[in-house]
Parts: sequence; C-alpha cells; structure tokens
Amino acid sequence: MNEAYLETALCFNPVLSKEGAWQLEDGSWRLAIEAPEAKEISIRLDEKEYPFTRDGEGKWSLEFRPEPGFWFFFLKIDGANVVHPAFPIGFGYSRPMNFLNVPGDDDFWLCRDVPHGFVVQDYYPSKVTGRTESCLVYLPPKYFTDTKKYPVLYLQHGHGENETCWIHQGKTNWILDNLLAEGKAQEMIVVMANGMVQVDGQVRSDRFTQLLVEDLIPFVEGRYRASSRREDRAMAGLSMGSVQTSITTMTHPELFAYIGLFSGFLRNIFPDDNVHLKAMDDAKKFGETYKVFFRGCGDRDQFLSTFLEDDEIVKQKGIREDRHLYHGGHVWGVWRECLRDYVPQLFRD
Repeated sequence: MNEAYLETALCFNPVLSKEGAWQLEDGSWRLAIEAPEAKEISIRLDEKEYPFTRDGEGKWSLEFRPEPGFWFFFLKIDGANVVHPAFPIGFGYSRPMNFLNVPGDDDFWLCRDVPHGFVVQDYYPSKVTGRTESCLVYLPPKYFTDTKKYPVLYLQHGHGENETCWIHQGKTNWILDNLLAEGKAQEMIVVMANGMVQVDGQVRSDRFTQLLVEDLIPFVEGRYRASSRREDRAMAGLSMGSVQTSITTMTHPELFAYIGLFSGFLRNIFPDDNVHLKAMDDAKKFGETYKVFFRGCGDRDQFLSTFLEDDEIVKQKGIREDRHLYHGGHVWGVWRECLRDYVPQLFRD
C-alpha cells in the first residue's frame, strides 16, 4: 500500500497493529478496534451508517467497500462520536476527524518516485488579527539549488478546516511534484493559510481578504523568493475558500491574474453584498485582467444548484471561463481533481 493512503499530519508511515484500517486484496476495506466494554459501534461515512460486528473477545470489525476518494467518517461508540487513534486522523468540521483514503483508477495524488518539493510550516505577524498566524508553504524541488524568483499560488481550504488541510487531505505537494515531473506545470510556490480568521475571539472569515493583502502577501514576498508581479500571482479555494477567492481576486485586480473556484461560489454565500461581481460587468476587461477563470464542482455536490445558478451569471455577462463538472460530492476527491486541472494553466506566459 502506498504511504500516501495512510499519511496524516501525525505520521507518514504509521506502524500498523491489530487495530486500524486496511485495504483487502478484493478492494474492500477492513476496520478493526478493540472495545470489550462497548455495546454498539458504527461509522457514518458519506451519509451512510455502517455497523461493526463483535466477536467473543470484545474485538469489533467492519468490512465494506467505499467509493474511491477521501472520506471523513464519524466513529460512534455507544452513541458518542469518537476520534480513534488507530485510524488516520485529519482536520475537518472544526475538529480532528478520522478518515480513509480509498484508491481509484487514477491516483494522481499519490507519493511517487519523483523529485519532491518542500513543505514548510511558517508563522507571520498579523495586524488584522493582532496575533501570530500560521501558514504552510510548498517550495518546488529546485528551490534551494537556484536563485530565481517564483510565481505564487495562494490556495485556500473550506469552512471548518485550516491551513494543514490542502497538504494532509488535498495532497497538494504530491500533486505538484507529479505535475512538475511530467512537465505539465510551471514551478511555483504554493501558500496555504488559515481562512477561519479569528478577530476578538470571533471567526471572521470575511476578513481574510484584508489579512491576505495586508499581512500574508508582504510576508511571503519578504521571506521567500516570490515574484511580486501581478502576472505571477494566482489564487484558488474550495467552498468557503472559493468565496474568499472570488472576493479577493475581483476586488484586487492589481494583485491577481488567475482565479480558481473549487466547489466554487461566484457569489458571496455569507451575510454580505456582492459588490465584487461588478468586476464582471465588462467582459472584455475581465478577460484581459484574468488569464484563467476556472470553475469546478462535483455532480453530486450539495451546492450544485448554486453552482448552476452561477453558470447563468457567467453566461449572461459573457465571461470566458474554464468550467468543469466532476463525478462526486462536496469532497476532497473533487477538489484534488480541480487542483490537478487548474495548476497546469498557471504562469504559462
């Protein structure tokens, strides 16, 4: 089994015991834990409930066949939601979560024998929040052996997630490594910041644009060999991050030349106005300002109707776009595909 199936923020190559998760030869999965005092155990995955069975020694197991992709699951022991240390752990729903990485036919996100980039966890002071913030930075494989400046992609997660998610769930580093090795992408820096901005103890995700423009971009361009040219900046985000991307890029055309909306909201779904959409009133100017306008969504996404409504806005305004509909829901499997298809279009000129 490729290490990327079980790699988490906690461990790259975990030591497997009698408890844990394994993919069987027939492609199904086996989950096993020891809980001799438990009366009932199940998991809820993709809105479906799967019960475990108990043997005579208090060992519980489940064999089932989930669809390919990344799946968070809620483990319930006697009615209580539990995060179990035997299963891979990520971050979602504003809490640690167990998950499975189920392989498919085209696992472009796997760790392969290619030159690997570097993932750096860094910290920067924020005037917007009044505190030190964290970000993860992907640096291409040749970063420490050359002296050139690199273009930058600012890549955002969704609601209830944080800056670690595009690495440990999205597999951004493996995807970039593989695209670079295949000659399908330009070398770039990727910056992932926490979009759940907290100001005075309250989550203010609407303040992310200010944090990015006033704090993060100056920090990145002062600390790394990052180009400060507008043509060398791109932004993309999933779900909540797509709202932040729409607002930020369209209100700051002087800063960004590429837009990527994954499970993507063109309009602001949070209590606010949509003044940023005025940037789309002049289709010719919009097309000259933004070299790529990418929109992608899953065909089973819970917000698909909103995505289709946004289709009509784009059509009515005569905006040129690169629009994709993938198989899947509001899930990391779709967002990985969005990233795979968006990145090769960046910084080509």
